[in-house]
Amino acid sequence: PFYYILFTNENAYHIILKLIIDYPEHKRISLNHFIINNICSLAQNQYSYTCIIKFIACNKNMNIRMLLLQKLSQNFVNLISFNNGCNIILYVVEKLGSEYINFIFNEMMTNFSYFIQNGNDYIYSIEKLLINMYKYNPNRFVNMIWQILENHTLINLFFSCPNGIKLISII
Repeated sequence: PFYYILFTNENAYHIILKLIIDYPEHKRISLNHFIINNICSLAQNQYSYTCIIKFIACNKNMNIRMLLLQKLSQNFVNLISFNNGCNIILYVVEKLGSEYINFIFNEMMTNFSYFIQNGNDYIYSIEKLLINMYKYNPNRFVNMIWQILENHTLINLFFSCPNGIKLISII
């Protein structure tokens, strides 16, 4: 609770930013794990969102990066349901390198049927993700399209739901 108050308060989040900037990662282990374990709830607040972005920008530890990617994958659907969450996912790829985009491809393929059936809240975020997926790895994007075309169940779903039509037009 103490960290959460510092992260989400407009007068206190600067303390967290200072810790992230001034202390090496190995000296702020509990803070690193707090950010990773609470990324969904923190991403919904503008102050803590700023801290998360700074955390990603200052991250050099490969183990922390892998934990962060794992948590982003586990919470992918929740994160893209709001703009800051989607921006965090995209910032990870932008800041850490295009090799980190593979988890987005995997999560999109895993969750396409869910997005088609329940995706009104996700359309804008999915569009941003798809644009960046193509930008960072056009070959993998084309392969993803072929995977979609080969999946008859998914194709039927795309054309039978209003969100599916929107998504197929974006692709």
